[in-house]
Parts: sequence; structure tokens; C-alpha cells
Amino acid sequence: MLEQVREGGFNGSLSSYKRIEYEPGKTCKTTQYAQAMSVQRILVSSLKMDPDYWKKSYVQAPRRFCCELMNKGIMKNNSIQLRIRKCRNRESITSGLD
Repeated sequence: MLEQVREGGFNGSLSSYKRIEYEPGKTCKTTQYAQAMSVQRILVSSLKMDPDYWKKSYVQAPRRFCCELMNKGIMKNNSIQLRIRKCRNRESITSGLD
């Protein structure tokens, strides 16, 4: 659930999403998912997009955006940090898990 959105840094935004329990007390007990289940909050940072990015005057079609784990994916205070950014040249837009 979206918890908070605010302006952050130079021309960017910060948002946080808090995990909610739909059925309190009912949790996944599979050990393979223990680390994922311990995430309670996701913090997302992003630069503001250029509004002209979506105009048809661009020679190329708009590219997708990439997401990268910050701090090498290490959780801090049961939170994980992500950064949304433009994909770099020749960067794959697939998860790499396919």
C-alpha cells in the first residue's frame, strides 16, 4: 500500500510502500521465502521524467525504465530500496530470471 510520496533530492521523488496483511496471523511458512516475507517496506526513488519524453516528435519510441536494487539489495530496518531510472544503451529490460 502506498504510504508516502514526497519530493526528494534534485528534481526527483521518493515514495514508500508498506506491506499490509490481508489475513493477520496467516503467513507463508516456506523457508525459501523467509527473506522476502521479512520485507515490510519498499522505498523507491526516481528522477522526474521529462514531459517531452512521450511526445511523438522523438525519433525513437520511448524506452522503458529500469529498476535497480540499491545497497546491493541488503535490507535495512526491514526495508529495501529501489531506484527507477532510464535504461542504459544495450541494457536488457528483462529480469534475467527468465
